[in-house]
This record gives sequence, structure tokens and C-alpha cells, in this order.
Amino acid sequence: MLDTAHPITVTYGNGKPNSDGYFTAPTPGGGTSVIRNLIPAKDDAANNLKKIKTEANVVGDTGNTVDARKVVGTMLNQPVTITFNYIPNPNYFVNLKVKYEDEQGNNITQKVLDKLADAGTPVPDAPATEVTGTFYKESNGTDPVQFIYAKANNTGSAYSMTIEAPELTSYLTHPSIEVDDTSNWSTSYTTPISSLYSTWTSASPKYVVSTSGPSDSFVLTVKYTQDPNAFTELSAASDEGGDIYVTNGGSTVTYDNYITNGGTFPRLIRKNINPTNHKYDVDIKLSDLPTPMANAGYLFDKWVYNGQTVNFNSNGEATLTQITPGVVNTISLLAKFKKDPNAWYKFKLHEGDTHVHLLNGDEVEVPRMDSTGAVRVNVPWSEIQDYTEVAHNGISVDSGYAPKWFDASGNEIDTATVDISTLAGQDLYVYGQSTTPITPYRPDATGEAYILQQVHRQ
Repeated sequence: MLDTAHPITVTYGNGKPNSDGYFTAPTPGGGTSVIRNLIPAKDDAANNLKKIKTEANVVGDTGNTVDARKVVGTMLNQPVTITFNYIPNPNYFVNLKVKYEDEQGNNITQKVLDKLADAGTPVPDAPATEVTGTFYKESNGTDPVQFIYAKANNTGSAYSMTIEAPELTSYLTHPSIEVDDTSNWSTSYTTPISSLYSTWTSASPKYVVSTSGPSDSFVLTVKYTQDPNAFTELSAASDEGGDIYVTNGGSTVTYDNYITNGGTFPRLIRKNINPTNHKYDVDIKLSDLPTPMANAGYLFDKWVYNGQTVNFNSNGEATLTQITPGVVNTISLLAKFKKDPNAWYKFKLHEGDTHVHLLNGDEVEVPRMDSTGAVRVNVPWSEIQDYTEVAHNGISVDSGYAPKWFDASGNEIDTATVDISTLAGQDLYVYGQSTTPITPYRPDATGEAYILQQVHRQ
């Protein structure tokens, strides 16, 4: 900002004027004499002369702010240099933001803040008047907190800023630190980014940066690496009757698709580790798992680990105990689905005679609801063909016979057009009908009675 006390310095080609505003030259006798042909540097109302100076908000100047300045005065008949004097603006400041992440890029700032609070050195909320160099929680009310920040400005002297980086349970010691703009860092901070890492020690787990007044805002990222012996990764799979999904990049995709395309497994911190057999417990949250979605006719039932039901409490939390460490540092939960008893059309099949045999069982069911939950109609016979058709190995028929299906009332079923939803809950019967042509009996000339035998079912 412009120095309000001394906004400009005027340098004259003929040196400094005397106390009366006149310019002088040395005389042979050792004194000085006024140079009469030079316009003096003073206000002289009688001769309409004005000293060169600045004015704020000159009348008639539009668009000027309160701090605007305009040079006015009588231009002298000698070279004049006008220097504007700027000083650091004490009200101008930039920010130094700090966020904490693990090696997978997950934000763990809240975890660090909790550690500091437990140690009795909490990071405060921002007050109405922030103190330069003091770190505060972000002020937009985000929970969990995503970063901390400090106001940084020119105080007229050098000062240091301390960035806490405590040791965290289940993480390796000495986290790393990096800056978002390495090329401009040195113009604002006197601590080289290459030296910043070495300012942290186990005895004093913090980073220290020094500045005389930064000119730009920066973001520092403190990165922790999880101890591979202190965590277990959590994967998931789905059983028959549904699938599991995650939301990734605003889109809902299958869990398999997510993992195949670079998705990561949540990490669970091991606890209660047995020093002898190394068995351990882990806490699981439903939010750590993908979302189960049942197929038509099914309901999501439960999550299972090693054949045992995982019982989540009302807060969506569960604990798995006595887990045996494996070669692969991963445990997997299975999403189990069950049939919705009210969502199936069911049929009971019967062999009507000895010429036909059921090969895949005598009970069959097909979904009653579609994927939207609407009741299905016009359900074709083909949906039970794996139980009812020779071509699909559902039944076998003796040579010389063809299968015919009948409903519980003895009506033959037209399998090409029937809507099997109308047969739901019924007993269905299959008979073998002879494919041998019927030969009529003709009497001889002795006059025996003419008898026609017809065989409807053999």
C-alpha cells in the first residue's frame, strides 16, 4: 500500500531547495546564491505557484478510492523525479492451509485433530479476530474437518509457523510433507521445502516454516503411511439372488466393476492383537461395505463372514473377533440373499402315467415381480421349460409317446400361448400320448360286428 505519511519523494535536478523553497548555487566566496530563473518549490499564491505534492480523492476525479493519490503542483523548469513510496499492507494476508492424508489419498485431518485434542493441545475454532501464524479449523462447519489454516501476512519482522503432525496409532512414524506449488514456495517462505521434512522429530512431532511475510497462499499436505501389520483390508462378494454396488464418481456401478477399475478396499484397524497367535479383532461399519441390491423375487438377508452372520447394531457397527491372520491381508464378507415367499409363482408337477418322467424335480417357481416391483403378467411357458420340456432336459418320454400337459381340472394346456401366471399354485400333470396311428378293426364276410377302438391315453 502507499505510505500515507510519505506517499511520494520528489527529487529535483538541481538538488534540494533551501528552507524557503528556492534552488541555490555555490558562490566564489564559499556561500550560495539563489538561482533566480528556476521556479521555486513552494506555494506562492502571488505568482500562482504550488509545491508538488499528492492529494487524496481529488474533486472531479471519478472512480478513486479513499486511498487514491494524484500528484499535483506546478511543474518546475528543471528535471523532476517522483518516487511513490509503498509499504506492506498490514491488512493484507494470505493463507497457509494444511490437510492430512493417508497414502491412499483419504483425508484423515479429523483423526489428527482428535489425537491433538486427546493430548490436550486441540486446534481451536477460528475466532472473530485471527492471530497471524496460528492454525484454526476450517470455518465452514464441515464435519469431519478437511483442513486447518493460518492467516499469514507481513508483520514487519520474520516469524515461524508450527504445523502439528503427531504420531498416530497404526501409522508409521514421521509422515512426509509436500506443497502444492513448489516453484513459488521460496518467494514466500524462507524454509526450503526440501528442508521442511527434517524439522520433524519424534520428540517434537511438528513441522516449522519461517517467513517474513508470504505473498501467496499455499496448501501443505502431511501424508501418513499405515503400518501394514496394523490393518486389514475389507473386501466383499455377493451370493445368488442379487449383487452389490458402490457409488463411484457420481455413478452406481457393480462392486466388481469398481475394483477392476482401480477401486480400493477400506482398511480396518486391528485391535486386541494376541501376542502369541496374533489373532485380532476389527470393527466394521456398514458404510465400509457396498450396497446389496436384490434381484427380482429376492430380499437381502444378511452379511456373513466365514459362514457366521455379522450382527450389526442400530448404528450400523459390528465387531469381528479372533480373526486368524492369513497370507493375504484381506478379509471378505458375503452378501446373502433369500427368496421373497410372496414374490414367486409356484407350481407342483406330477407324472400322469408311466410313459413320462420328471428329471429336475416336481416343484418349480418363477419370479412374480419384475425389477420395478410390479406384478408380472403374460408369463410364457418357456420360463419353466427346464422342468417341463424334453428339449431342455426337463422330462423324458418313452419312445412312441409325446408329452401333453394338463391343469388340475383336466384341461389340456396350450404351452405355446398360455400365461402361466394364471396357473400359479396349481398341480400340473403330464401324460404320454401315443404317437402310433390308430388302426380301425374291420369285420370279415361272416358278418361280425364292426368295432372301432380308440385309445385316448395309453
